[in-house]
Amino acid sequence: MEYQLDLKKLLKELREKTQGRSAITDLERLTKQRSKAIHASCRRRRNTLFRKANELAHLSDAHIYVLVQWEGKYFTYSSTNQNAWPPTVEQVEKSYPQPTKYTATDFLERKDTPLTSAEDEVKHLLEIMGEKHSEQLHKTEKQATKKRVSNRGSSPKKRHWHEQMKLGPTDSARYASEGPLSASDMETDNASTLELD
Repeated sequence: MEYQLDLKKLLKELREKTQGRSAITDLERLTKQRSKAIHASCRRRRNTLFRKANELAHLSDAHIYVLVQWEGKYFTYSSTNQNAWPPTVEQVEKSYPQPTKYTATDFLERKDTPLTSAEDEVKHLLEIMGEKHSEQLHKTEKQATKKRVSNRGSSPKKRHWHEQMKLGPTDSARYASEGPLSASDMETDNASTLELD
């Protein structure tokens, strides 16, 4: 019986191993198929791009150069047969350098460096600007209060309102009993208020 149990265990293990292997081979097969499909799609699209560039060059009588970089390979199309053009791969790589890649340690090293003199200078300039800004704000506040004081009661409506506030109840009743004022009455009223100020 023990022998039969061991045999069953072995068969079970073999099935699991073969299923695992088949799963791995299935994944490899799928990745290969996908890779082939991607390569074929890229090739088709690249050729279509070159065909459209050729059509554009013939229709518009323009000089066209197309450079496609894919997976470290360069594919070029040129509508002219000049030897000086297109540029070499080295010239293209020099004109479009690869970006530098920073690691976490690079940022930690930069974080530990002391502040530069430029940063101190900027802080100093900001302090100076803050002082000048507060001085300017104080000046404008003074000018605004001066204008408010000098403009008080300057318009005829304001003067008339201030005058009515100074009058007693009998004077305001007198104005109400006289009825609406005519234009000549208003001029004399304004003249009298100007004399009072």
